[in-house]
Amino acid sequence: MDIIVKTLADWHDKIPSNGKTSIDLTGVFTWIYMIMGALAVIFLVYGAIQYIISRGDPGKMAQAKTTMIYAVVGLIIVILAATITALVFNALTKGQIGT
Repeated sequence: MDIIVKTLADWHDKIPSNGKTSIDLTGVFTWIYMIMGALAVIFLVYGAIQYIISRGDPGKMAQAKTTMIYAVVGLIIVILAATITALVFNALTKGQIGT
């Protein structure tokens, strides 16, 4: 793992920047993850509403459950992606983002 972090840090040092590139990228990724998380929550609510209005129809209930499962999986993926991105940015900037 240290080799990967060291390689990424070396790669980051070779990129010409104005000193704000990491902060700008962090902001962009934050907005993307917020939008994706909000979409996942919207689909979760949509699946719940589908389930409620299915009125016991097995086909509609199964479709609603599938929608909710996919929404939860999507939300987990967004959370993991945000965590991994934060760790990589922290490793590349040696914890200097936002200070």
